[in-house]
Amino acid sequence: MSAVVKKVTTNHRRQRQSAGWHLKHSYLDTYDMTPADLAAKLDVSTQVVEQLITGELAITAAMAIKLGTVLETSPELWLNLQNAHALEQVRQSELISAWGR
Repeated sequence: MSAVVKKVTTNHRRQRQSAGWHLKHSYLDTYDMTPADLAAKLDVSTQVVEQLITGELAITAAMAIKLGTVLETSPELWLNLQNAHALEQVRQSELISAWGR
């Protein structure tokens, strides 16, 4: 595989990661936090954090503000990650539908 193709493929995969994936890998793992630790700081249940990580729950504007405050990021970061992932899911769904025609 050429370097250009590999880079494009890698970048494309990275773009498809959910906001929850980024939450776990860029923040919880980096700062050695558990979902329970973050849940306590966010004043939500551990189950809510786990559902955010797995993508079962979408990050809302209210949650984005909480995450931004606790993790010292902007709320826009979390909303942008969530929206980018949602758009990618729709694009993939449309591609699959188009292939089936």
